[in-house]
Amino acid sequence: FFFSAPIQHQNRPTLTPDMSHDHSHSHSHSQHSKCCDSQSCSSSCHAPDKPSAPLTAIIMGETLHIYDLASSHAAFVIDKSTSAASLSSVCFCPASLPADLITNCFDSDFLLGEADDPCPCGDDEQHLHVHEFEKCPVDGKGGGAPSSSSTAGVSNNRLLRDLTSIKLILSDDQSKPNFSVTSATPKQCNSQAAAQLNAVRTTIKVSHGDHEDYLAVASDGTLLLAHDNDLCCSGTDFHGALDLVARRQLSPAVAMTFFNAPNSASTFNIMDYVPSLTLSVPDPRVDAATVHVTSRP
Repeated sequence: FFFSAPIQHQNRPTLTPDMSHDHSHSHSHSQHSKCCDSQSCSSSCHAPDKPSAPLTAIIMGETLHIYDLASSHAAFVIDKSTSAASLSSVCFCPASLPADLITNCFDSDFLLGEADDPCPCGDDEQHLHVHEFEKCPVDGKGGGAPSSSSTAGVSNNRLLRDLTSIKLILSDDQSKPNFSVTSATPKQCNSQAAAQLNAVRTTIKVSHGDHEDYLAVASDGTLLLAHDNDLCCSGTDFHGALDLVARRQLSPAVAMTFFNAPNSASTFNIMDYVPSLTLSVPDPRVDAATVHVTSRP
């Protein structure tokens, strides 16, 4: 747990909740909801001067899989000495805290490892802090924001403890994500239908059934399982979608995004992610119809 008072670190911000910022983020207790801050969530983040993938975290059961800017992987689980909560019941948004100060699993180059500056909780090992949905001030629960700038001491310290009470530590099992072939993550040839899908390829690779997929980011921020199919159609097939649920801005240029693994009971349809074709006839006297391409809502 964090100390009861904010702690200063050289070149790092004071760990004091600042409730003046507007955070667009909604929560669901049954499943992490999709982040609604579309402007910030769609912002690209990359390592300068070299190909890389964005900082990506995949929530898969009780394991959080994190990929750094070099696409290296590490698996984290909840430290049961801090909470008996499930990953499905915690919130990954930074709320009112400096995101880099509660994400102590990267070095100064945003590679997985020990943070250059110590965490106020006193743990020098790789870890990150999350909090319960019920105690998150962003959605108006857990006491919400202090009513005025004069609200002091006890209230802010309690909020600080609430927002950092759950710690994720390195798992004993460092296996990478392995997506089974299901209706949510099917193995199908759909490259022709996905020809209009504009997705940016990352260097992150994951196992999918008997083959390997890579992750690609769609224009709306959705993370997709993708596979180059040179056997039947010489195109890119898409094998599932992961919804964006939270985002932490770790520096002006680098953000970390959290995604839910697909629900195995759902069904993936590539047509939900490609631009739709709308047929319109602007003038009945015009014999030829004009096809307009519009973005998927």
